[in-house]
Amino acid sequence: MSEKKRSAADLDTNLRRVFQQKVDEDLPDRFTSLLQSLRAQDEAAASGPSAAGGRDAPPGEDESE
Repeated sequence: MSEKKRSAADLDTNLRRVFQQKVDEDLPDRFTSLLQSLRAQDEAAASGPSAAGGRDAPPGEDESE
């Protein structure tokens, strides 16, 4: 194997190893917390406008005014 191909193979192997180490790390608590909050918001929005915090305009009121 030529020196260039061996260097490329070594680089590839090392990049894969480093990437896998990062993938295997736990998420920081703040990201886990953020994901939980976002999921809760999605669930609230999916269950209807009244559960979304009343952000929709009441019936009869035009939002464009």
